[in-house]
Amino acid sequence: MSRTAHQGFTLVEVLLAMVIMATMSALTYQGIDQLQRQGLRQQSIADRYAQLETAWLLIEDDLLHWRNRSARNDYGAEEPALLCDPVGAEALALTRGGRFVLPHQEAQYGDTFYTRSSLERAVYRLEEGDLWRWHWNTPDRADAPPYQRRILPEVEALSCRFALEDGWQAQWPPTSVGIGDTPPPPLAIEITLELRDQGSFTRQFLLAAGR
Repeated sequence: MSRTAHQGFTLVEVLLAMVIMATMSALTYQGIDQLQRQGLRQQSIADRYAQLETAWLLIEDDLLHWRNRSARNDYGAEEPALLCDPVGAEALALTRGGRFVLPHQEAQYGDTFYTRSSLERAVYRLEEGDLWRWHWNTPDRADAPPYQRRILPEVEALSCRFALEDGWQAQWPPTSVGIGDTPPPPLAIEITLELRDQGSFTRQFLLAAGR
């Protein structure tokens, strides 16, 4: 009468199988973790570009409605209709139209009533590494504080160039223009935004008053 031997796994085989399973689990976890990190990075980049596109749309809308009308600052001094100062507090300032005003709508200043203007003043400022848009409902700044909106974080610089008939001008108003003189409007403006994490981005816009 024969006897059938039942042979099991040895301890070495069991340990080897456990090592293989642990290695496969670790590799699988690393792959999943890497995919998750890559997805988060891609989402972060997508959100960053969405913020940048929103800033471009706001700038484009302001330039589309630009009006060649000078303004007055908080101290009553006259400012040009278009101003670009990359080293100053106000990197870009401009007078714009497009605000809806009801017919015969009036505003009161003291005892005086006047027809409300559809013009506004928009200013782009760099504050603590962020790009802000300030705007007033009048081109001549009143005592009321401006509407403020942070439109793009982590911005290192905003610079401009202006297209004229004979080439590009790096500053506006041009240094050759005397005090009180009004230069002819530029044909277009080129704006460069330098982001701390994504580098430089440049776009060119036609100016309605310069066409």
